[in-house]
Amino acid sequence: MKTPRSWFAAAVVGDFVYVAGGQGRDCFLNSVEVYDSTKDVWSYVPNMACVRSSCSAFAVNGKVWVIGGEVVRNQYGERPERGSAEVYDPQLGIWKLIPEMWLDTKKVPSPGTVHCGKMLFVYQNKLMMYDEITNKWHRIGYSSGGDAFNNHFSRFGFACESIDEELYIIGGFKVSKQYGSSLQALNTTEVSKVSLEQPSKYTSWRRMANMGTDKGSVLASAVLSS
Repeated sequence: MKTPRSWFAAAVVGDFVYVAGGQGRDCFLNSVEVYDSTKDVWSYVPNMACVRSSCSAFAVNGKVWVIGGEVVRNQYGERPERGSAEVYDPQLGIWKLIPEMWLDTKKVPSPGTVHCGKMLFVYQNKLMMYDEITNKWHRIGYSSGGDAFNNHFSRFGFACESIDEELYIIGGFKVSKQYGSSLQALNTTEVSKVSLEQPSKYTSWRRMANMGTDKGSVLASAVLSS
């Protein structure tokens, strides 16, 4: 990359990898770079309005969404847009600020993925789908706490991925509600068929093969095409 950075957001659109925000050597960043995998070249695209670190990025319908993060300022001279998102259109080369897009003002969004063309997040044990047209959220189900048949603990730091119409919850930590505040790393995987058209009051999860070791917090995951 042209600018050293950590705690950035990344998303893939076609043959291009977009890297947005993060922490530089001396400050947080609003700069954005794109990697052309066919030419093996990095280049800059226009900056985001807000300086963001520890944000999340998703590619939806050919556009790059950067959500939340530790927001420092924005170019409009207003207060920091906590809980906001920005969407980049590669065809037009411009960013659009979406104020109050996220469900709260916490700096780091919950685990999420793109499911059947829509952004879906696990938020407070609920499966929440975002409608980018109306800028509204819809509950479509409930998450697994980490065991398909046990709801006595909460779960965090897990990976969330979508394959076809199924949602996968992988790894993370659990905090027991039965035995104080004990913390345990998980190697479990749960999967559920989640419909965007028919929200469910009772979401059915089933266990899949465990990972080889207890991984704890999953910092990154990806789905590879065969």
